[in-house]
Order: sequence, then C-alpha cells, then structure tokens
Amino acid sequence: METRRVAKRAPHYLRQLYSSLLGTRDGRRERLVILGTGWGSYSVLKKVDKKRFDAIVISPRNHFLFTPLLASTTVGTLEFRSIIEPVRNTGFRDEHHFHLSYASDLDTDRRVVHCTSSLDPNHQYEVPYDRLVIGVGADTNHFNIPGVLENAFFLKEIADARNIRNQIMVNFELATQHDAEPEERRRLLHFVVVGGGPTGVEFSAEFYDFLAQDLQRLFPDEKDTVRVTLVEANEILSAFDSRLRSYTERLISKRSAMNIVKAAVTSSLREKCRWRRTDKVRFWWTLTSEYWVTRPAECLLWETAHRWRDTLSLVPPRLQSDRDGT
Repeated sequence: METRRVAKRAPHYLRQLYSSLLGTRDGRRERLVILGTGWGSYSVLKKVDKKRFDAIVISPRNHFLFTPLLASTTVGTLEFRSIIEPVRNTGFRDEHHFHLSYASDLDTDRRVVHCTSSLDPNHQYEVPYDRLVIGVGADTNHFNIPGVLENAFFLKEIADARNIRNQIMVNFELATQHDAEPEERRRLLHFVVVGGGPTGVEFSAEFYDFLAQDLQRLFPDEKDTVRVTLVEANEILSAFDSRLRSYTERLISKRSAMNIVKAAVTSSLREKCRWRRTDKVRFWWTLTSEYWVTRPAECLLWETAHRWRDTLSLVPPRLQSDRDGT
C-alpha cells in the first residue's frame, strides 16, 4: 500500500515505472538494473521496494551529487562532502548490488549490460536484468571547438570542482613569486568563464565574492590585477525572465574586476583564444597573451549547453522513440 501511495505522488514517467514493478517473476525478485546515480536514477533507487526487487546500480560515481551547489565548492563556500550522499547509504539488499563501473554496451535481446570496471579497465563483465532504467544524465557540449577538451575546465563532478579550486590557488601563488613579470601576473590572474547559463553565472559570482572577501585579504597586492570575464554568445540566463537577466547584468556591471563579453568562442589554443563577436559590432578578435594565461586550461571554465551522454547511443533505435527521461 505504501508503494502505491508513493507512486500516486510521483511524476508521470515514474508512475509508469512503478506500476510495472509491483510483481515478481517466476517466484523470485526481479532484477532492476539502474544506470547512473544522478537525479532520476537516485530517485528510483530510493523509492523502489527492495523487498520485491533486487535493485542493482551501475555507475562510475559512488555518490549522488547535489549539482546546484557544486559551484560553491570551487571556492570553499561549501565543502565537497556537504553536497554528496553515498549511494550505499540507501541500503542495498546485497553489497554486490552496486557496481563502480561503466556501461560499455547493451544487449536488449539477451537482457544484459556489458560493464567495464572504473577501477580496472581490463575487468569486463556482464550484468543481467529484468528491468532497466537508464538515467545517466547529460554532458557539457563542447561543440567540437578546437582546443576546448585539452585546455578548459568543466564543472560536472566533485573532481572538477576540486581541480578548479586547486588551480585558482596555484595561479595566485605563481603570480606572487618574486620573479613574476607584470605581464605574467595578468595572464595568471585572468579567469575566463564561457557560458552565461545558471552555472556559469553562479560560478562567476561565487568566484568574485571569493576574490573580494578572501583573496584580497591574502593577496592584497594582486587585487587590482585580477579579472573575471564571462563570455556568452547570446543573452546570459536566457531561459529566465528578462527582469532577472537585467538585474544580473546590473550587478555585474557594478563590479570593476568582472565584465561580460558577448561573443562565440571559435578556438582555444595554448596562448590565445579566438572568438567571434555576436553583438552589433561584428569582427574577428584574437585575445592575445597579454590577456590570456600561458596555459588556458588554468583559467578557462567551459559551462555551456548540454548533450546526451554517449551511453544513450547504446540504446537500440527502435527504443529511443519512447525515451521520456527514464
């Protein structure tokens, strides 16, 4: 009865899933295999009745991540452990029901998932299923722009946030070395964020506050050298109300060390970035080494639109037409 009450309160696609998972098969519990530990997958894992089903999770990540707060961890506003929940805390019936692995292939005829261990790529095996939930989420879209994968940071996982935090501190320490030239300091302390969506704007704001409240106290001589540039091809926060966009732009305009550049990045090289202006003045402009760090990956955060993860390409075409988020 409790499961049915939960199902009635759940979203439509979850109600469909729950209604198909209320029985057993051949007198045994059915094997429900869940790919991913994101929002959708983790919700299913928490709600499914483990007395009726063997819930088996396959994911290269052993925790659920509260992504809206991820940007705050890059500057220490929050600690990493405060925005994660270990998957094993949900209480598996069997400790072997969690696989720290990737789904490398899917055989719908045999009803098996081919897995590759995240810890040992040479360890490959199969996991059979009766029901399958694919909730692997999305990945950041780099649009095949040259140099982005090699030179940019992304912000999708805890490891990404940790790398960004470490690089921020490395750049400041390098800029304060006694033999650092003024041009070198400008390159090291220019931080560029590509993408004016919620994550890009939030990170820019968090980072600026970090500069104003902490780094200016720790590195007072560099407070006039640091700059934050937010690059967006269209409008920042384009999915939100125009009043919110205008309010955000006004706040940013009041910050002397932060500015918005309306442009589309076309390449990211080791010593310069090229972009195309998308406002009324249209021209090609190469950002020279005077404004760019020697290694752009140290200062470039790429947070643009999203795309389906490669795992979804494993789903046969005949089943993709029914994809509704599960």
